[in-house]
Amino acid sequence: MRFDLARFAAPLVPSLALSFALGCDAAPPAPAAVRAVSLTEVRLQLSAPSDFSLASLFQPRVAADPGANTDIRWSISDSVRARILDGEVLRLCESIPDLVVTATSVADSTKKAVAHATVTEMALPWVSIMSLLDAGTGAPVDVNALRGDVLVGVSGIDERRLRCNGLSRIELSVITAQNDVIAVEGRSFEPAARSVPAQSFRWSTTSVPNGTYRLRVRVYLEGRTDPVGTTTSGDLPVRN
Repeated sequence: MRFDLARFAAPLVPSLALSFALGCDAAPPAPAAVRAVSLTEVRLQLSAPSDFSLASLFQPRVAADPGANTDIRWSISDSVRARILDGEVLRLCESIPDLVVTATSVADSTKKAVAHATVTEMALPWVSIMSLLDAGTGAPVDVNALRGDVLVGVSGIDERRLRCNGLSRIELSVITAQNDVIAVEGRSFEPAARSVPAQSFRWSTTSVPNGTYRLRVRVYLEGRTDPVGTTTSGDLPVRN
């Protein structure tokens, strides 16, 4: 019996060629990766209230393959006394013994770097009594013998303090030398004021007996029930 080998061998050739071609396909290239995140500055002394560029402060560096996303995301350990604005500005409101700042890769959250900042609050005045004027003439009064209606001008709040919490109330009190409160007048702001409005309070000295008094100004911020700043004048004799 004779077999025709050619009839059976021919169909095998395309199949072998296809198998060879499939076996030689190249593997897809690995995606570009972030290798590490580091910060040039890792321990700083800062002052509040202030605003700082996070990138300028800590100078982040991202080691990555060509084409990798080198963006970073910032976070902080205290979001009450400090804040991050628009993802890039650090707003410091109050003293913080140890503020931890973290820079994390957007492409790979396992790649991050940490820095520390000690924040000290600056000695800025909360409020000042700027003037004592005669209510009728607008002229300065004799602080050694107050008479009639007096306008008490209040200002001097540093506006950097209001960036974190706006001004909700300014309150003027007339107090005796023994700290007894004789009169209170205030101005409330809603929504809270982000800039300092000049305020003038009227005090009718004829409403109190002649004697020695002082003026006390208190400042209240939004979200707080207790005053954050108090200023008290020197002795003011009333001689109607």
